[in-house]
Amino acid sequence: MTFIRPLLLCSAILAVSFDLLFHDVVTKAAPIGIGLSVMLSFSIAALVFLAVRTKLPGRRRSLYFLIPAFLLSLGCAWRDSHTLCALDCSLIIFFLFLSSTSMQGCKILTAGVSRYIQVFICIFDSLFIRPTDVFFSQLKWNNLLPPEIASKTGAVAKGLFISLPLLLMFGLLLTSADAAFLELMKKGFQVDLQSTFSHCCLTLTAMFFSVGSLATMFHGRLHSKDLSLDDLPSYKLGAIEVCTITGVVNLLFFSFVMVQLQYFFGGASVVTLTSGLTYAEYARRGFFELVTVVALVLPILLFLDWSFVKKSRVGIFIFRGLTISQICMLFVMMASAVKRMMLYQVEYGQTELRLYTTAFMALMALVFIIFAFTVLRGYRSHFAFASMMAGLLVTATMHFINPDEMIVTANLDRVKQGKEFDVEYNLSLSKDAIPVLVSHLGELGKENQVRIRERLQAGYVQASTFSKFKDWRYWNWSRAKADQYVGKDLRQRAIGMNYPAGKPKNMPPTGKI
Repeated sequence: MTFIRPLLLCSAILAVSFDLLFHDVVTKAAPIGIGLSVMLSFSIAALVFLAVRTKLPGRRRSLYFLIPAFLLSLGCAWRDSHTLCALDCSLIIFFLFLSSTSMQGCKILTAGVSRYIQVFICIFDSLFIRPTDVFFSQLKWNNLLPPEIASKTGAVAKGLFISLPLLLMFGLLLTSADAAFLELMKKGFQVDLQSTFSHCCLTLTAMFFSVGSLATMFHGRLHSKDLSLDDLPSYKLGAIEVCTITGVVNLLFFSFVMVQLQYFFGGASVVTLTSGLTYAEYARRGFFELVTVVALVLPILLFLDWSFVKKSRVGIFIFRGLTISQICMLFVMMASAVKRMMLYQVEYGQTELRLYTTAFMALMALVFIIFAFTVLRGYRSHFAFASMMAGLLVTATMHFINPDEMIVTANLDRVKQGKEFDVEYNLSLSKDAIPVLVSHLGELGKENQVRIRERLQAGYVQASTFSKFKDWRYWNWSRAKADQYVGKDLRQRAIGMNYPAGKPKNMPPTGKI
């Protein structure tokens, strides 16, 4: 019971904080902003407090995994991209439960892939199974409060119950005696039942999940062989089988790479003559298939290395040589995929899907390099953590390069080549793209300029008029910067266009744009 009380206290504080910071995000689709970082700060404080109370000095290093979670929350307050925000939130949840798994005794730094799969199972257990066990099995409701506090609380409740009819009687008399007091009581007791109900539901739900997560983190213990690949039925392959599988796949990849080398050095004429496709059709047809091939090879190589009985040095040498050859050919395929995407972008423009898929290809390249330096050198236990760090590095890089701004910049460069500019798609991007769009409006045709300015002005006026989501909880650097750019553009146009010659410039604007 000594652990339950601080756990319930921290869970209640986190639940109330979550309701205050994210009620409109959940119920009214408000944007995520700096409030997420504040929530992570409260969570970290609660976890540090419980770590001190539970006296687990050997496991407090697990709290280091909260640092990338907090930095990712700052990413949500930096960029407005919906894709990046979704990626940040997913990684935040992952790192929180990674810290939980580590706190339970799992050595994350040297854990295998199966251990990271266990994190997702831990998420389900923490959110749905553990809180039920705490509330209905571990928690003794009669002994929740110390006896002296429980008696005083009961006395206060009894006094409030007895005073209720007195409050009603005197309240009716006093409100009848003074109209101003009546208005004050009406305002004080005006309750929005729908809003109150939604706040209570959100707080109780957050309390339920918080109790389960904290109880799992500080009261659970993972066994050393949970979800270990060593517990699976033995399925081993010898050197001949593994090398045969790898060699056959290598032959297929080699034939494909030879064809790609012709395209690299032959250009569009070779593509047209050999495949009958235009360069754009060739690019569109092959990119996503190559991404799929690259993504599928990794689990196959991991399985072959796990099942390989490493008894013969010659067999190990041949397998590693074939694997390195396969990775080298995969890099050629990746280069081919990137070239196809560049061709496709020149023809049809840049989009989020094309950019993020290319980023995923860069991540896979890093993961294969890590595979070569860890798994193939006998350090398989370091592969999962290093790959996770590579994913975090790519995510951080995406925040710095500003994907939506890159997309608009690439599409504006196509305009200089006489290509069409898709106004609707570029306006559908987040506010990360608005500053560069406003800065290069002069490069577009007048019709497109008018359409873009009308849309931006409408959004700016709407955001200024309906300011229910303008407080600090939803502040975002990119959104603030975009509003500043749009407001500056509107003011410049009002000064330069809305005043006929001879009229003073201190006259009110006409509202035209």
